[in-house]
Amino acid sequence: MAGEFKASIEQYVKSNGGQRRASSASQSQLGLLSDSYGGRFDFGKMYFFQYFTPDEPWYDTNPIVLGLGPSDDGNELGLNLHYMPYRVRIQLLDNIWSSFSRTIAQQVEGSNLGKPTRQSALTGFTWQNLKSAYGTRFNLKHCVKQYRLDRMRRPRVLGYENWYVAATNDENRFHNTTIEQVQALYYGA
Repeated sequence: MAGEFKASIEQYVKSNGGQRRASSASQSQLGLLSDSYGGRFDFGKMYFFQYFTPDEPWYDTNPIVLGLGPSDDGNELGLNLHYMPYRVRIQLLDNIWSSFSRTIAQQVEGSNLGKPTRQSALTGFTWQNLKSAYGTRFNLKHCVKQYRLDRMRRPRVLGYENWYVAATNDENRFHNTTIEQVQALYYGA
């Protein structure tokens, strides 16, 4: 499975005619490749949803996050992939894919393939473990956000086999800022 994740992204980008077109295509394909999900974030699973929070001056209205479970105050904690520049995001996801390759392979075989809600969470994929493993290499604090369940609309979960589609998504769906501005802060935060 080593290199499989990056190869899937490269093939997806190529088949869509480049990174920008792959990002646009991913926006519509995510809904087709995912399952509705109304519960809490499972560790290491990928979610996307519409979000509205009047408490924040700017925020991602269509986040794509890796679930980190509940926060200390009862919200959902997630690593928002849109807060990372594209190449950094691909590298992090490739590292995660490699680290959990055995578990992921077990989850996408047989009757679980194409059924994200039936795929198990990544045991050990907690904020503490993620920070410990990748915190010195990646600015994860900039990307970890809390989400209130009552402010999420149309939550969906994506199967591991389709992470590459979400990884290419760089659509600008931010309120009161742009994805470019948020990603530029990644290096200074």
